[in-house]
Amino acid sequence: ELANSFNFNVSISSSGAYSRSLEFPIYTKARGVTFEGRQEFLEESSVADDLIIHHRPTKKYPERMVIINESIDEVIGNVSAELAKALVQEYGEGCKFYGMIEDITGGQDGRYLGCNFSIDGIEYD
Repeated sequence: ELANSFNFNVSISSSGAYSRSLEFPIYTKARGVTFEGRQEFLEESSVADDLIIHHRPTKKYPERMVIINESIDEVIGNVSAELAKALVQEYGEGCKFYGMIEDITGGQDGRYLGCNFSIDGIEYD
């Protein structure tokens, strides 16, 4: 099973100021893939499909980030709460990233489909 894999780049300037930034690419697993028709959307998805990962907060989940498959224009899952929180803290409300489907998993013997994906960088509109 793929765990969150993300690193922070930490730097200290000559004045002693501390900063950190997430390093791309980030490899992780989509969450929430069994809700809102997402299994069907994963069936329509392919390895190497381009993704948009977008911060779309709700009252219940203020750091919620959705994963949108650009080829079918559908949400296929969410970013884990831990990683979403780190991304929102680093890049701010409404941040948006680009990525790619790395693997579609499961689906055999009645198992749910899953999705491993990369977050490759920040999307600038």
